[in-house]
Amino acid sequence: MVQKTIREVAGIFLDKDKLQGAIDELLIHEFDRRHISVIGNEKTVEDVFNKPHIDPKKAMKDPETPRRPLVDEDEVAIAQGAVMSGGLLTGVATSVLATGAIAMPGAAITAIIIGGLGGTAAGAVLAKIMGDLYKDHFEKQIDAGGLLLWVRTPTQDLEKTAIDLLNKSGGNDVQAYSIEVSDEPEQF
Repeated sequence: MVQKTIREVAGIFLDKDKLQGAIDELLIHEFDRRHISVIGNEKTVEDVFNKPHIDPKKAMKDPETPRRPLVDEDEVAIAQGAVMSGGLLTGVATSVLATGAIAMPGAAITAIIIGGLGGTAAGAVLAKIMGDLYKDHFEKQIDAGGLLLWVRTPTQDLEKTAIDLLNKSGGNDVQAYSIEVSDEPEQF
């Protein structure tokens, strides 16, 4: 495997909204979305560092620090809606089949209403759990020292712009540096 050197800018954010603001600014300034990443989930971090949350200052320049692509709040909301919709459809189908509503059309409306409400309620509970897990991950990483944001900067102009944007958005310890990475297809 061939190693190559890349330049990137990283910053630590103590507030999820400021992190999102920095990401939005990077995207507005036409940084490639696949070059922007945040720290990996608890399991991937624990696999590397033997604990689910780490000091971002120690992890910032470590090429082994697991990263993940951006997942913004709109995408979480879409996923939650899909879970709720799936619950609705499952509830309706189960109720219709369980009551034999197909054979008795009069029972179909009642079965659809009851099944739909039950399925939607189950979907809503799952969607709430999913949102809480997403929020909980951010809060625990903030408690460990902050949220890491990386952006690859292939030119000096982009590097300067990234430093300015992260600083203006409330980033701490914003730094530019070189890092050695495998010359494999990008994982984020």
